[in-house]
Amino acid sequence: RLLKDMGGNFLRIAHYPQDPVMVQMCDREGIVNSVEIPVVNTVTCNSAFACNCVNMSREIVCQGYNNPSTIIWAYMNEVLLRPPFKSSAPLDSKKPYYDFVEQTARQIDSAIKDLDPLRPTMIPCNASPQVYKESGVGEVPDILGWNIYAGWYSGVFADFAKTVDKIHSMFPDKGMI
Repeated sequence: RLLKDMGGNFLRIAHYPQDPVMVQMCDREGIVNSVEIPVVNTVTCNSAFACNCVNMSREIVCQGYNNPSTIIWAYMNEVLLRPPFKSSAPLDSKKPYYDFVEQTARQIDSAIKDLDPLRPTMIPCNASPQVYKESGVGEVPDILGWNIYAGWYSGVFADFAKTVDKIHSMFPDKGMI
């Protein structure tokens, strides 16, 4: 209700599925939302992890399919923020991790679209667009969500528009939030 009272009409329900009352209230109050599976900051490179991610994505779609306020299925929040290598490492040493993350993202995205081909998917990204481009992960979902904190953690707020324009030029065919 506070969100609606201040003029908001969208809620990112992150980083984990919340109590069902959250989406029920969004349905009732007319606030559209995105919901996410709990894959945050890093990816564990093994088939059990990938399988669990796919299962969670199927569960969240099955649980929320009939909620008209849910308009986006999200997954993999900032998974390239803390990779298991230094940012200065050569690309060939990063490639196995990037390939696994991209492959897992494609499996998740496919599982979601098999159950709900009408709603878009989204990966919330940290403000390092080059990493999402280099890894191929940014090409997977319909929408790229960008967690940009210009003037908060670093930089100045005036840089926000410039940052968004740069990201859009790198991913011109992707929706952005």
